[in-house]
Amino acid sequence: VRGSAVCEGYCMAYRYLLNKAGIVSEEIESDPMNHCWNYVLLNGRWYHVDVTWDDDGGRNPASHAYFLLSDEAIRDRNGQRHYGWTTRGLPSASDTWYDNYDWNRVADVDEKKKKEINI
Repeated sequence: VRGSAVCEGYCMAYRYLLNKAGIVSEEIESDPMNHCWNYVLLNGRWYHVDVTWDDDGGRNPASHAYFLLSDEAIRDRNGQRHYGWTTRGLPSASDTWYDNYDWNRVADVDEKKKKEINI
């Protein structure tokens, strides 16, 4: 809202937007990291999304390095380890479908295709 936030602000804003879109999201917290991010439910499967670490301050297009990751992938992504989190009884994020997905290719889709897939 004011152009500055730490991880909690990113997490809360992203959760708000997801919930407005009808997507279930929970907050993930890691006390050892002093960090939080989102846990997102898509098609019955949970994924990690860390929008804080995907923001480079507006210098480049948003990164998607921490978007829809499994537990395994977020533990060691680009040398930035996530650890010590709790899901408060929610299932693990074991689906690896998006772990190596190239989100940048979405930007290469022509305008007609964008309309077809609602981008």
